[in-house]
Amino acid sequence: MGAASFLLIGCGTKTSKKKNATDVYGGRSLGVPVPLMVSQKACLSGSILNPLEIDLYRRGRERPFRTDFSSEIQAVETTEFAGSFRGRDQFSLLNSPEIENPSKIFEVCDIAGEYESNSYQDAALSILTPIKSFENRYPKLINGLSLPQIKIRVAPLLRQGDQYLINNAFYYSGTREITFLPQGYDSKEDLDLPMGGRPLWKFPMVALHEYGHHIFVELLRKYSDQKSSLPPLGLCFDNSHHYHKVQSSAQSRNVSVNLALIAVNEAFADIFAYFGEPGSRGLDGMGCMEKSRDVESRTFNNGDIKILHKEQIEIFLSSAQKEYTGCNEMTNYQDTHIIGAVLGRAIFKVFEFQRVSDQKKLEILIDWLEQFLSKVNDETDPKLVLKLAVDEFYEVAKQEVRIDPLRCIKYYSHFPGITRNGCY
Repeated sequence: MGAASFLLIGCGTKTSKKKNATDVYGGRSLGVPVPLMVSQKACLSGSILNPLEIDLYRRGRERPFRTDFSSEIQAVETTEFAGSFRGRDQFSLLNSPEIENPSKIFEVCDIAGEYESNSYQDAALSILTPIKSFENRYPKLINGLSLPQIKIRVAPLLRQGDQYLINNAFYYSGTREITFLPQGYDSKEDLDLPMGGRPLWKFPMVALHEYGHHIFVELLRKYSDQKSSLPPLGLCFDNSHHYHKVQSSAQSRNVSVNLALIAVNEAFADIFAYFGEPGSRGLDGMGCMEKSRDVESRTFNNGDIKILHKEQIEIFLSSAQKEYTGCNEMTNYQDTHIIGAVLGRAIFKVFEFQRVSDQKKLEILIDWLEQFLSKVNDETDPKLVLKLAVDEFYEVAKQEVRIDPLRCIKYYSHFPGITRNGCY
């Protein structure tokens, strides 16, 4: 199977039925949105003379985040907020929603004071801040990638029946859009918000993770024979720490090389966010992400060590959907994010304590991705796709950083169910 038929998906796994394509996360991302206000604060001038400050959550605490916006954001074409849309099911809602009310355009500018914390504008600036900070920190890297611009959508109301999609985010490659869904309640009777009441846009890791998907997909397009094949998309974050609902085990899964490729996509996005912005490190207070998606953590939320044995790989590649309760009770090894989290953790351990700049680490990650994607075109076995990703990182990294036999063994010890180590 060539790269032309790969699904260029931002997040989530795909099942055999379109209507179930987002059940793993989507079933826990429906509810009642928390309303945001449109701030009436006007721009003071067309230029931004001083760094803009916004409060974001880093390592479990709200901290001020100052960023220079004096130059335009290269990565972002437009930022839209609000708007309402509807779909007959989650598949159509995420991929081809009907517009009920159009969105508004957000412009970065100087204002008197700060935006109200419950405003769309505060949310928009919270998303743009880590992306702009990344640009300011690594202009050479950004220019070298020559990526198309993205659109950012802030808290659109996506209605399915009498419920709305909430508490999640995703990247859609078809239109190059990053969407942050509204914060919300499970129901009108359950007024408990996940993540301590903090919306996803207040965590810098999320915006950079989604931008990492953009980089992955654009590099995949570079090595693909057909640029127009675009996928159904999925949601990025598991809310089972909050809702504790049992996922049905009745449906079957579509197991193909796409599944493995999405897992590598998730690994890259997680580790890219970590090195792309120091403020994104430490996922305290992020529910299922707190340990499971933190590359610094050696375990998942339920205590499982981040290792892929033969048993875990067989579960991942099984066509039978396994029952999943929640991240604090078990690890869902059929989730591409979980498989990616192991690879992200292993890459982190290779770089740990190395006297190498974050920019150099990011350059190594990009080189790895290019080498992997240039070689994966004709692969038909999803397990071999994972093996190629593991081996290619080691081959690229050892040319740039010192990897002694012990560090090599530790890296490969994360993948006994995928490949033997190449340390000798």
